[in-house]
Amino acid sequence: ISTKVIRGMLGKLNLQPDTASNGEEALVAMKAQRYDLVLMDCEMPILDGFSATQQLRAWEVGNQRIRTPVVALTAHILAEHKE
Repeated sequence: ISTKVIRGMLGKLNLQPDTASNGEEALVAMKAQRYDLVLMDCEMPILDGFSATQQLRAWEVGNQRIRTPVVALTAHILAEHKE
């Protein structure tokens, strides 16, 4: 998903999101700061969104943190990817 598109959509709602270039950066940010909601691209470089979320969940359990809501985003539109 294009970060520019998401920023534009959220900007119309007067929201200014933090963004990460890859899953590793996203994971570091989520550990450093509590977020109300995370929009996670499924396919990111270095660490994909699925792996970043799995690592976040393990970290939350280990640090007795409340689960952060994570919404998966993808640009895939084919039926085979909807699963």
